[in-house]
Amino acid sequence: PLLDKTDAGMQCDKIYNPTVWFDEDAGIYHMWFAADVTNLGTQIGHATSADGLDWVADPHNPVIGVDEMAGTDFSAFTPGDVIVDAGGVMHMFYGGLLQVGQQIQYAVGHATSTDGSRWDLHGGEPILQGAPGQWDSMVVAFPDVFFHDATYYLFYAGSSTVANQGSFYYVDNAQLGYATSADAIHWERQTPDEPLPLGYVNPGYPRVYFVNDRLHIWFTDRWPAALPAGGEQDRAWLNYGIIDW
Repeated sequence: PLLDKTDAGMQCDKIYNPTVWFDEDAGIYHMWFAADVTNLGTQIGHATSADGLDWVADPHNPVIGVDEMAGTDFSAFTPGDVIVDAGGVMHMFYGGLLQVGQQIQYAVGHATSTDGSRWDLHGGEPILQGAPGQWDSMVVAFPDVFFHDATYYLFYAGSSTVANQGSFYYVDNAQLGYATSADAIHWERQTPDEPLPLGYVNPGYPRVYFVNDRLHIWFTDRWPAALPAGGEQDRAWLNYGIIDW
């Protein structure tokens, strides 16, 4: 592996869900990843590389950890997309778990940094979450963001269902939606009544690129839920779609 838990620069049981940004001026790759720690939850680590192959863990790992979570509404963090604005400020859109009454809800938070290592969570309140009674009421997760024509676009997986196995929570029956913002902080959901009509069973982890007035979306999906669980038919697959904007 390019990086495993023994090289993560922090105590953790596993690392996963990486997001990468390349600093063209410095010639450095930055990677942020989720790190699960028993009895502490999920934290965010950071590593850098000159070639994308050999990675060095950040000595400040976890860069968003238990101490940072203590003053927020979230109980766990996983990195989403990281984009850099014209002023060189990094914006991380992370996913997290909220306790809403007796239920667990997925929502999106926002943090900024100038070096990728030290992050300001701006109070740690969610910037985007589902609305009661809507298709994405319980889950707004796996954010991916791009900037176009003075507008930020955030694509996400949403659902009205959060499943769990013991202390492990996961998204079920997901679909994709998106929201827009002028400042990366205040967002308006553009698909409040129904998700994007992609025609897939359980899409998630969207990755989006805007090229020549066409939106290119990569996302994971699974075979129909009616098929028997386990084996080849229960694995996730990568799909690709194009939407005319």
